Amino acid sequence: MRLEVALAFYSSRPVEASVAVRLGNELPPNKHAEDDVADATAEFLAMLVELGGHLGNQALRQALGWTDAEYDDIKQHLVETRKIAIGRGRGGSVTMLD
Repeated sequence: MRLEVALAFYSSRPVEASVAVRLGNELPPNKHAEDDVADATAEFLAMLVELGGHLGNQALRQALGWTDAEYDDIKQHLVETRKIAIGRGRGGSVTMLD
């Protein structure tokens, strides 16, 4: 028996989560969640470019108005897809990649 949980986080809004749980079978693809990730990714990158392409995590998260969890999820996605690099500094930083 497998338990799968799909979470969709919504950017620029109070924290909401859409949770689907199904036992046994795979969850159907959640197109809405994919769209939300794409929207949040675009918002993250646009804000980072607007603020100079290199910024501390705390400052960028506050500029976006996101929770820590929401920010960390999208940041990790962007690192994995090689859109941004993480850097040092108090609280860490992010930098746009070409």
